[in-house]
Amino acid sequence: MWTPPPPAMTGQPAAPRPSNAGGVTSIFVVMALLLAATVGSYIYVHNEPTSSSSTVQSVGGGQQVGGSNGTGGGGPPPGQATSSARDPYATPTPPPLDMGAVRRTMAAFLNGLQNHDLEAVRSLVCPKFRSLYVGTYSKAGYSYSGWEAHYSSPVSGLNYTYVVVTQGLADAAGAKKGSETHSWQVEHDGDDYFVCGYLT
Repeated sequence: MWTPPPPAMTGQPAAPRPSNAGGVTSIFVVMALLLAATVGSYIYVHNEPTSSSSTVQSVGGGQQVGGSNGTGGGGPPPGQATSSARDPYATPTPPPLDMGAVRRTMAAFLNGLQNHDLEAVRSLVCPKFRSLYVGTYSKAGYSYSGWEAHYSSPVSGLNYTYVVVTQGLADAAGAKKGSETHSWQVEHDGDDYFVCGYLT
C-alpha cells in the first residue's frame, strides 16, 4: 500500500546556530590588554636611570648631583657657559712654609739667647710678644749653653710649625745644671719668620 510522504514542514523557524561573536570579542580584549602591558613595560624600562647618581661637595659648600652618563659627571653640555660662586667668607690658604727660613730663624734665636744678645733675640720674636722678653737667662737664672733642635714637617694650610728644642743650662761658673726642653712655635708673618713662644 502506498503511503503518502509526510507534509513539508514549512513555516517553522530553523534551529539557531551557535554564534562566535563572544569569542572574537574576548580575543580582542586580551590582545588590547597585552598591548597596553607591553607599552607600559617599555616606558618603565626606558625611563629607569642607568646608574645611581653621585653627590660631590662643591667649592662653595653646595652639593652637585650628577650621573655617570658619559658626560663627565652630569656637567653642562659642551659650549654652555658656567659660573661658580666663590665664598666671600673663605680664609685664603697660607703659602707653604720655607723650612730653610724656619731653621735659620730658630738657630739665630737660640744663639742670641746663648750669647746674651737681647737685641737680636727680640728682633726674632713675634711683635705681639716682643715686649715680654727682657732677658736672656732661664727662669731659674741659668745661662743657656748649647742646644739641639728637632724640626716637625710643615702642615699644609698652616702658617706655623713647631720645633722641639733642648737647651743646656749652666751657672755663672760654667757648671752644667741640666737642660730644658720646649716646643717652640715658628710662625710666618708677611715676608718674615718669627719665634712666637713655646708650649708649656
